This record gives sequence, structure tokens and C-alpha cells, in this order.
Amino acid sequence: MGDRGADPPAERSHLPSPTLFEARRTFIGACGMGIDLVHDPIVRMTEVINSYFVSQALRIAAESRIADVLDGADPEVGISIQDISRQVEEGRVLRCLCTIHIFAEAKVNYYVNNADSQHLVRNEPLRCWLLTQCMEGYMASDKLPIVLYGSLDKPSPKSAFQEAYATDKGFWEWLEQMVELPVAPRPEREIWRTGIWEFGSGPVQAPAVFVVKKLRQSGRGELPEALSSGRAELVTHDFFTEQPTRGADVYLLRHILHDWEDDVCVTILSHVRKAMGLYSRVLIADNVMQTTVGPSYLKSAPSPLPANYGYGHSFANMHDLLMFTMFKGGERT
Repeated sequence: MGDRGADPPAERSHLPSPTLFEARRTFIGACGMGIDLVHDPIVRMTEVINSYFVSQALRIAAESRIADVLDGADPEVGISIQDISRQVEEGRVLRCLCTIHIFAEAKVNYYVNNADSQHLVRNEPLRCWLLTQCMEGYMASDKLPIVLYGSLDKPSPKSAFQEAYATDKGFWEWLEQMVELPVAPRPEREIWRTGIWEFGSGPVQAPAVFVVKKLRQSGRGELPEALSSGRAELVTHDFFTEQPTRGADVYLLRHILHDWEDDVCVTILSHVRKAMGLYSRVLIADNVMQTTVGPSYLKSAPSPLPANYGYGHSFANMHDLLMFTMFKGGERT
């Protein structure tokens, strides 16, 4: 079918309609089942075990700002690898990403953005988020076996992140501290300096450790009219303390509880409960986990797909492992 055109990100919505969401995960699940049916099992498992090279290729592209370099290039001509990077071997990295439809090769050793890589163009929040996953997340994942079954058959009480970075601090505390590094600065820290992207209830925000002034600077770009008219207000809050907003109609916890172990979630929700009025409601927005056989209270995929849509559910499973790796938290149902 060829590569999709590199439409500007602003022209494409990231929030699908229910119909599109259902069609998308069904199609992805069917494609995954098709791969399983036709692929050599040993080769497929080898591809899975080596897939970290793909994530590192994307890390290199993000660090090098290749999408920015390619922005505006003639889609029929592209830009040569020599002009993209002094490291000609980076062509190997780009070719790996082109194979999975991130970037495109106009002709041999000439590259352009496509619909996926275009989203990286001058997109610092996304770039820094990817780097966080490819750096801290990647390093922490190496310690996941130790946390699961431990050394000398004694599971570790720490998260895999804490094991990897030899720290007793949680990820958020660690990220905010000044870390002396002998080489390059940490660009992934910048997402937390600018405020909102996609974590708290926001498009994300890290949990209430920001200076509100910085959040307001970011919030003006996201909700300018709501903030200027007074319909929205940014308030500093530590959700381990008393909830200052009393009797709200709705308390939304978006991508919050999955960061924490069960007992901590109880503390967070207890503070919300004490602030609720008679008709208040709590809305929790996290990934819904489902098994391949599926419980009766969740919608199952159409046969012959697994109940959880198989490949169409794989991101949720990966995110669950990421939450466990970084925080000893997880996605729940």
C-alpha cells in the first residue's frame, strides 16, 4: 500500500471515535494472528527477543533530531544520509525504522519523514517522553527478573528502577534531583520542566511536584480561554495530603493510580473520599487489562481473535510491565 503521507500532526486526531477504536484493535489483532499463523515460530521468538534494537534505533533518531532535519524535504527526493549525519552508519538505524514504517526512504540512502515520524518534528514533549522510555525505562527493565524472583530466591522489595539506579528514591523524586553526569545532559528531564504532556489529568502531568508557575506557562498553550475566563484553574496539590477541593461533581484521576502499589492507591483515594460531597463521583482513567480468555464482564473480541484482541491489546500489557518496572505499580481491572 506504500507509506502514508506525512500529514501535519495537528490535522490528525489522537482520540478515535468508539467505532474507529473498535475497528482499529480488531484489525491489529487480526494482523497479529495472521503473523502467528504464517511465521516460523523460532524466527518470530528471535525477532521478539531482539526487538530492543528497534527501540534503541528510535532513541538514536530522537536524540539526533532526525525528524527535524528531514522536515520540509522534497518527498520525492529526500535528504542523503551524509547530510543527515556525519555518522554514515546511522543509515542502518534509519533503514531499521523505515522497515517498520517510521521514516521513509525516498531512494537509496535518501530519507524523508512519513506520517509517523512527522509527529516528532519540533515536538519536545514527545521526544523527551520517548527518551525517558529508552533510557530510564530500558535500564530499569534489565532488573525486572531480580524484582520478580530475586537473587538467592528472595524477591527484591525495590522496584526494578530502584535496583537499576541503586537508589531508595521513587522515580519522580529521583527525576527531580540534580544528577551529576560525566557526559551529556539529560534531555528527557525537560518534559517535566515544561509541565503538561500526558500523565495526571492533563493532556500529562507528573504528580504535583511542579512549580505552578511553570504549569501555568504550559497550560496557557493548552487551555488559554478556559484559564483566562476563570473556568479552569491550576492548583498545586499533593495527593498524599488533604484534598483542598471539596464537594466537586467529579474527581478525575487520569494515569495516576497505575503509578502506585495498592496500599498507596488506598491512601490517595481515601483523601478524595473525604473531600467528596453527596453527589460527587470519582472517574479513574487507566488502561483496562483483559486476559486472552476474557472475563464475562468485559467485552470480548470477535472470534477467532483472543478475547483481549491479542496484538490489539499488547500496548496495555507493555504499559502494565512498564508501571511495575518503574513504580511497582500496574494497570488494573
